[in-house]
Amino acid sequence: MITRWALIALIGALLAAFAPLASSAHAQTNAEDSSTLAPFFALQEQDQRVFSIGHRLLSANTDYCSSRVTNFGFQLHSLDQYGDPSAAQSAFGLVSGYPSISALVQNGAAERAGLQKNDVILAVFAQGRQIAWPKSGIGPHRVTQGNYTIWPTSETEQSELAPAIMLARMLANRPLKHEEITFAVQRNGEQIYLPVKPDITCATRFQLESSRKRRAATDGELITITTKLVEITRNDEELAAILAHELAHNFLQHPDKLTAAGVDRGLLGQLGSSAGKIKATEIEADRLSVWLMANAGFDPEGAIRFWTFFGKKYGKGIFSAPTHYRWKKRVRLFEEEIAAMATAERDENGLLPPPLLLSGGAEID
Repeated sequence: MITRWALIALIGALLAAFAPLASSAHAQTNAEDSSTLAPFFALQEQDQRVFSIGHRLLSANTDYCSSRVTNFGFQLHSLDQYGDPSAAQSAFGLVSGYPSISALVQNGAAERAGLQKNDVILAVFAQGRQIAWPKSGIGPHRVTQGNYTIWPTSETEQSELAPAIMLARMLANRPLKHEEITFAVQRNGEQIYLPVKPDITCATRFQLESSRKRRAATDGELITITTKLVEITRNDEELAAILAHELAHNFLQHPDKLTAAGVDRGLLGQLGSSAGKIKATEIEADRLSVWLMANAGFDPEGAIRFWTFFGKKYGKGIFSAPTHYRWKKRVRLFEEEIAAMATAERDENGLLPPPLLLSGGAEID
C-alpha cells in the first residue's frame, strides 16, 4: 500500500511537472491555423455523439445485461492516439503520457462531480476525502490515512498501451460498488481534485475510429464505429440503431459463442458453416436491437429508416455478404419485432423485457 506521504509526493511531482505544459499548449492553440484544428474539433463532436447515445442505450438496459461495470460517464483520449500529435495538443491541450477527457455524458457521474471536457487527468486515487490544494500549487495536503493510487503506478508507467486506454480499462474493472474515486486534474493551468461516485452500467465501451470505411463491430467488450459510418447517419435514431445492433451482440454474448464454436470471423468466415453461424447471430442482433432502442427512448422505426436508406444507397444485391440478410429482409425483421413490442407488457420500471434476452438466445454449435 502506498503511504499518505508517498501519495503526496507522487501527486506533487505530477503537478510540478505539468506547470509549464499548460501555457505552451495554450500558445499553440492561439497560433494554430483554425482550418488545421477544425477536423479535430469535428472528431471530438462525433465522439461526444457516439458516447452519449451509447451510454443512453447501456443505462436504460442495465437490468437486462449479465455483465456490469462501474461507469464514470466520460470518454478518454491521449496524445499518442493521434497521427498529428502537435495539432491534437493544440486543439485539446493534451499532455504526453496523460489521458484527457474528450467527451462527457449529460448528468453522468463525472459531470455531476464537476469534471469538464479537456480536463487532463494527472492521477486517480481512492479513499481520500480530506484533501486540499495549497495556494503554492506544489501538491495536496491533509491526506487521510488509507489512500491508495489507482493510476499511475509503476506497472502502468511501463505499459505500451495508450494512457487513455489503460486508465479506461482500470476504471472499468473496479469492483461493483459505489466507491468514491478522486481525480486529480489540470484545468486551464490550475490543479484541482474532484471526488466521483461512479454509476453501474452494462460492461461495454465505445470507440470512434477515424476511417473512410463504413464499419461497426464489437469484440464483446468494445464497440468500434468508424467516422464515415457516423457521418452518413441522418439523426440520433439512426446512429442508435447501429450501436444497438452491436450492443445486442454483446448482450447475447455472440463474440464468445462464436469463438467457442470455432467460427472464423475473418475472410474464411464468409464461407460454409461459419457464414451460416455468423448470420444467425446477425439476425438475433437485429431482432434485439429495436427493443434496446425502445427502452432507451429512441424510436425503433429509426432502424427501418436507416437500413432502408443504407441498403438502397450501399447495398450490393446478390453480391451482399452471406453473413447478413439483405436490407429488405432486415427491415422485415425490425417490423416483426416492433409489432411484438406493441403487445408486450412492460416491467415494473416501464421497460420492455426483450424476449431474446429472457431466453438467452440460440446456442451456436
